[in-house]
Amino acid sequence: TPEGNTMASVVVFAVHATWQGSSNRLVSADIPGPLVAALERGLGGLAMFLAGSEGDQTAQKRGLTMEQYGEALAAAARNALESGSVEILPTSLELRRNKFKLAVKNPLFIIGGMIGLMPEYKYYFSLCDGFYVKAEVNYILLGNQIGIATAPGEICSHVGLEIKAMGGQDRTVVVGLTNGAYGYIVHEADWRCGIPFITMGYEESASMGRHTAPLIRENLRALILAR
Repeated sequence: TPEGNTMASVVVFAVHATWQGSSNRLVSADIPGPLVAALERGLGGLAMFLAGSEGDQTAQKRGLTMEQYGEALAAAARNALESGSVEILPTSLELRRNKFKLAVKNPLFIIGGMIGLMPEYKYYFSLCDGFYVKAEVNYILLGNQIGIATAPGEICSHVGLEIKAMGGQDRTVVVGLTNGAYGYIVHEADWRCGIPFITMGYEESASMGRHTAPLIRENLRALILAR
């Protein structure tokens, strides 16, 4: 605000919010919970956590509790704000969006959708395309200087770094699990073939297919490089 008060803060960090594991049967915000609470106590205003390229990133606990880990992230975010230069961006905001068909090539996803185990996925079918979902990526320009690239899934780090390179490492923020959660987005060079959940990697087993990363990347490239 003009008075110097914080209206809102946003932290983008690449970590799975799965600290408590599958044994927890209660509703929980996991790591983002104490992170957001600590930011709001320290800075005031509202705080938000966005998942970065966390597809293959798990928290290193190192003897910490979940609360301590979240508070440490909040402290790192505050330190970055206080030690760095404050940049006032122009007030313009531009949203660019690409919608496309994302083929479902994972047989487990197809079977799960057909028998009702995955009701959150709305599948379509055509003779030309087979099974697919309607997906989208977005690129949000803040003041024509900071770009936020979004994808509808859990972005693995290799893919995230390539997306950041398109718009400039220091000027591009990559956010996953936006406007959809269509499994893992694994770089095609890192793809491990095999039998899902047996000889195939976990991320590959829970992905729409090897084609996903190139399709996401090229649709975002068109948005980032558009003039």
